[in-house]
Amino acid sequence: MGKASRAKRPGGGPAAAAPASTRRARRANAGSVAPSTELDRVLARWGAGLAALAASFWLLGHIPAIAPLAIPAWIITGLALGILVPWLGLLLTIAIVPFLGGAIDPTYGEVLRVVPIYGAAARVVLDRFVLGPGLGRASRPGPPWWVVAAAIAATALYAYTAQTGFLAAGENPAFLEYGLHWLAGGPMAMMAAWIAASHLVAGRDRMVTNVVLGTTVVACTLALVAWAGAPGMDLITFPGTVNARLAALGYPTPTAMGVAISLPFAVAAALRWSRWLAFGVIGLALVVLILTWSRGPLVAIGVGAVLAVLATGRIDRRLAILGAGAGAAALVGLVAARYGTSLDAIIAAISGGAGSDVDRVNTWIAAVAITIASPLAGGGWRSLDRFGDFAQRQIAYSHNILLHGFAEGGLPLGIANATVILYSAWRVWLGRHTMAPYLIAAAVTFLVCGFWDIPQVRSYAAVMGGIALGMAAGPLIGRGIDASRE
Repeated sequence: MGKASRAKRPGGGPAAAAPASTRRARRANAGSVAPSTELDRVLARWGAGLAALAASFWLLGHIPAIAPLAIPAWIITGLALGILVPWLGLLLTIAIVPFLGGAIDPTYGEVLRVVPIYGAAARVVLDRFVLGPGLGRASRPGPPWWVVAAAIAATALYAYTAQTGFLAAGENPAFLEYGLHWLAGGPMAMMAAWIAASHLVAGRDRMVTNVVLGTTVVACTLALVAWAGAPGMDLITFPGTVNARLAALGYPTPTAMGVAISLPFAVAAALRWSRWLAFGVIGLALVVLILTWSRGPLVAIGVGAVLAVLATGRIDRRLAILGAGAGAAALVGLVAARYGTSLDAIIAAISGGAGSDVDRVNTWIAAVAITIASPLAGGGWRSLDRFGDFAQRQIAYSHNILLHGFAEGGLPLGIANATVILYSAWRVWLGRHTMAPYLIAAAVTFLVCGFWDIPQVRSYAAVMGGIALGMAAGPLIGRGIDASRE
């Protein structure tokens, strides 16, 4: 067949239909899957069974009568799954992290929401720095070693803030135990998720988005059912409301941040089925976000979506109009739910709420002051509890994802935490023309949430944010042939 005939072929064939940059991205994705070891191949034969066993123990841990036996079994099997089959440990963590940890005090149960991710992170570190070099095999591809070292250091230093806080708070043993559980379920889990995702996901991101889609739909549905007051939801969700705000996935604002960060993943997966499914997922998530009364996550998901669209260089006018309409509807719904429907009530509520915004800025100033006063150790866990009159206003943390680390752990933790976050943000910037749009949206959403709040202190947002930044920091997850739809 001559050149002319080939040029006139309808569509030009699959290769001709995809731009060169897309083909390069697909090749990069295909070549970045972590190398298999003989142990990996053996464990893959029964890894699904171990995952099912671990998930069963997690479910049984929510039944009060058998929780004392099921919860230890969940910890053992969840850690084992992460260590032996880290990929499945990552997926199982995504599937369970929005929900209650078990039939136990939620504070102590926070770490139960993230158990497998610690095993997965430990295995990734072991493969990359010990087994790979020691056995002469190729290590798992991932970010530069110094960024991974910063994530490991930040994990340890976050744990140490429980000790420094314990000393600063009068050496109350309950404070130390409480702090270790809370930290392990929040900022430490964020770093573990970053380590795992930055090494495990590239080349397999479709499965991650599919799991996030299923989890997001189930979590949002159950959250709405709990918000409506249906009986029995307290076995699997947190209290449905706090001060009339939806809080079923772990307090109102953390619920909103977790849903907002997850939404780009879920929409990307839904678009592979149909646009109507994607619109349904967006609508479901927006209802949950509105009912939490949280402004920041709504703003964050809007900024993330806009920047992702701009990064593609393709702006569909119809979708732009639809997006603007959805944003306007979400804003009207949030104002009505949070401030009321009369003009006088809205003005009075906004004027009265201005103090909380000032408080957040004041927490930034306090973080700087605490770091200057104690540059090596910071103020310890819940540092603002012991600074000024923040305790009277029930403010325990600096509301900024970077300043929080400096306030809690001084320069060592602040620098390690910032290294991981800023490197990941830099990689998003470098990959703005080639990175998958949904990943840009998720990472930007997390970063915008973190500018005004602290998404790393509760498990749902911490893990999903760690996964988003980890995927951005690892081998390129490029745009597929459906990038324009994403």
